[in-house]
Amino acid sequence: GVVTNYNKPENEDVGFLAVITEGDSLATLMSSHGGTLHSFNTVYAKFNPRPSDQYILSTAVSGGTNATWTVESARKYTGRLTILYKMLTDENIAAEKNLADTYSADYMGMVNAYRDYLTDEGILTALQNTADDIPLYIESFGSFETTEKRFSFPVTVDTPLTTFEDVKTMYNELSEAGVNNVNFRLTGFANGGLSPSVPYKLNWMEVLGGAEGFADLVKYAAEKNFGVFPEFDFAYVTRAEMGDGMNLSKYAVKTIDDRYTSRRYYDAAAQSFTSDFALCISPSAYEHFYDKFAESYKTYEPAGISVSTLGKDLNSDFDADEPYNREDSKKFTTEILQKIDQDYAEVMVDAGNSYVLPYADHILNMSTDSSHFLRASQAIPFMGMVLHGSKNFASTPINMEGDSDSAILKAIENGGSLYFILSYQNTNRLKEYFSTSAYYSVTYDIWKEEVVEYYTRLNDAIKDLQNSLIVDHEFIYGERVPDADEIAADEAAAEAAAKAKEEADKKAAEKAERADKYAEMHPELQKSATTVEPTVEETVDVEISIDLDAPDGEGMTVIVPEEEPVIEKTEYVKTKYTTTVGSIVRVEYEGGVNFILNYNSFDVNVVYNGQTYTVAALGFVRIN
Repeated sequence: GVVTNYNKPENEDVGFLAVITEGDSLATLMSSHGGTLHSFNTVYAKFNPRPSDQYILSTAVSGGTNATWTVESARKYTGRLTILYKMLTDENIAAEKNLADTYSADYMGMVNAYRDYLTDEGILTALQNTADDIPLYIESFGSFETTEKRFSFPVTVDTPLTTFEDVKTMYNELSEAGVNNVNFRLTGFANGGLSPSVPYKLNWMEVLGGAEGFADLVKYAAEKNFGVFPEFDFAYVTRAEMGDGMNLSKYAVKTIDDRYTSRRYYDAAAQSFTSDFALCISPSAYEHFYDKFAESYKTYEPAGISVSTLGKDLNSDFDADEPYNREDSKKFTTEILQKIDQDYAEVMVDAGNSYVLPYADHILNMSTDSSHFLRASQAIPFMGMVLHGSKNFASTPINMEGDSDSAILKAIENGGSLYFILSYQNTNRLKEYFSTSAYYSVTYDIWKEEVVEYYTRLNDAIKDLQNSLIVDHEFIYGERVPDADEIAADEAAAEAAAKAKEEADKKAAEKAERADKYAEMHPELQKSATTVEPTVEETVDVEISIDLDAPDGEGMTVIVPEEEPVIEKTEYVKTKYTTTVGSIVRVEYEGGVNFILNYNSFDVNVVYNGQTYTVAALGFVRIN
């Protein structure tokens, strides 16, 4: 985690970056602001070594009261809580004192400090052997259970969404269109489809091509050089099957009050957290399942694997006999990730928490924007700037976004790639079931042309910058390009103002002329006056040095200090067409390559380095 505090005394910028190096999984980052007392924001970490939970008795016991029942964990964390501080230095002071290896007291300084820390720790290394093009990520769904009528009886059948042969077809069509660096995440291709059992035994879905179909796909992907990442979930389970190695009493997570728990997500409609009926697996059981699973999976000699939930979720286990806190969970997770990283050439995860960075090669669903909550102002692409040049990553699926053009700008601002969720057939069936109804826009045939268009646009912009660091980022002002009617109105207003000024000048001249004539007619009214300029005495602080042993008149030295240069600060002169702060961004990559990104829904004119650039609505310009 990263905690920051930024103070700005008069004439000096100071600050620091704080990195929680031990006990970070137990920390909660808190923020507060001074409100009416002061304008400073504060961010700090709060640690909870002994978790607890509270229950309202009326919700648990029939006829109960509103009294609360507090339950605490039987085991608390006794390890260390360590925070590493990296000090930030005022750039002017650093230059004046010729200080080296300092970080500027702004968010770019924080980025550089955190990136250097991760590099020094061996967590980040520069990307090696990058392809000519940036990666494209496509997540495809395998199969899911639907209800069909057979001889008028409802039966449950496995319905294919994307077969192994469909994956080949999708790659071939994209390759013919010029998109070659494709990486497929295969979700729901084994152990029951989109509602899978725990990865213990490995059973590829027969309706998708079975084990033979996957083996053939792996061989084909190696020949064509594209990525295949079957998704396996070791943190949650939604299906129980005979021989799946799952024993709930031993391997399922328990709450503090000794109940099984499931994964929850926030439902905006209900304004509460809702279960998706996926039971949490204890992190202590990861190795038990993986070792058995790997025996089967490694026989296919796959190049990659996707373990999305290991990259984003840490679940405590408050089992009465063997309780584990989140630090224990982090330890178990990193141990299995280390094994996975050794077994396969490439590993794909979601979100990309700090503990997975040494092992993950591809990160999807990484946050590239802020929450836009009430206290948020502008979104800083912090993790994007830290990871670009070291990891391949992408944000949320672009075909599930509200604005695809804005998502492309975010990809450039963060240095990320594009990610789609696309399936090949029967996608109309997804809307019939609550658990899959959110995937209403995932049909490959409909999106194929847009995939090529969006990818080509982004690839042409940043493909030569894959190994370059992001070295600068700022929010800048611009001017909205007015339409013809507004230009005409402005010209009419300017003409009216000029005419009014001309009339006023004419009246002033006539008034002055009348006054002069009146003065000529009445010379007795004129009075002579002598203007006396006031004397201004200027005082200067001097330094006087006296040598008492010197002869008379020779022992005094007067030193007059040099005048300090006056630094004129120029501020942006705003007009009615000036854009709001945060809507135009300049981001700079190594080598002096700059992008101006326009998040507005209208064209803007931006001045940079003395040159004016017109940037299209939700578009960008690259400046080499």
